[in-house]
Amino acid sequence: MCISADDSKRMKQKLKSNTMINQKLIIAVDFDGTIAKTDYPTIIKPRKGVARALYHLRQQGHTIIINTCRVGEHVDDARNFMLRERIPWDYFNENDPRIIEAYGTDCRKISADLYIDDRNLVKLPSWEKKVKLIQKHHARLLGITCSCYKI
Repeated sequence: MCISADDSKRMKQKLKSNTMINQKLIIAVDFDGTIAKTDYPTIIKPRKGVARALYHLRQQGHTIIINTCRVGEHVDDARNFMLRERIPWDYFNENDPRIIEAYGTDCRKISADLYIDDRNLVKLPSWEKKVKLIQKHHARLLGITCSCYKI
């Protein structure tokens, strides 16, 4: 990311009022319909570009939490599918321990800066466009203007 001295100063001020951890986003991603094309409980195939996109976001230091309603053997199927397809994540249906420590509790809802779900009000763009939107959002939160977004 492109960061000038002025950007760095603005970043420090913004972070005092932001929930990001270490200047990075926590991103909750739905499984069925978002990461994988499914006919619940059958998992058909990964969405185009998802593995590369989540890998890229993790490489930038963002935390990826898989947020799914699947339970029991069906959540195991989702985990195994993601391992087989080499789709990276940090946590599966659990909050980031740093959030739990910071707030002194582990709430039922996954705590994140962004939520990506196929059930959003608007249609989701491709994974490549999602990454670019996330990068722009992250930069805006930090008060940085930069056009160096590549995936």
